[in-house]
Amino acid sequence: MSETLADLVSDEFQTAAPTTTVDEAIDRFRDRTPTDGTTLYYLYVVEGDELVGVVSVTDLLNADQTTTVERIMTTDIRTVSTDTPVADAVDSISERGFPALPVTEDSRIVGVVRADELLEAVENEMTITALKKAGFWV
Repeated sequence: MSETLADLVSDEFQTAAPTTTVDEAIDRFRDRTPTDGTTLYYLYVVEGDELVGVVSVTDLLNADQTTTVERIMTTDIRTVSTDTPVADAVDSISERGFPALPVTEDSRIVGVVRADELLEAVENEMTITALKKAGFWV
């Protein structure tokens, strides 16, 4: 298993400016075709290159279509970086119950790491460790 998130970061995410309306944001999701069956959970709100907020897809679907995303975004954002240890990211996702976390470099979103990818990495490492202890891994 990778010690850090560098190998687990996905570039499958959606961004919008704060002045984007909810209707426009939903259209961005409709127009997007994620690869490999990736599920997008959040709209990441960026001003220039800086991540300034996040809105869940659920919040978008429940909001007035004419409001701007800045009015419904959360600004208390938990982020990780590519050099964040996998264990720390697992703790963050577990503590907050998030299905994904934005990965940033200098406040700029560069990707996301999803809970299922983290769990798969931890599971693979545990399997390898168990096989080594049982003498089945060289």
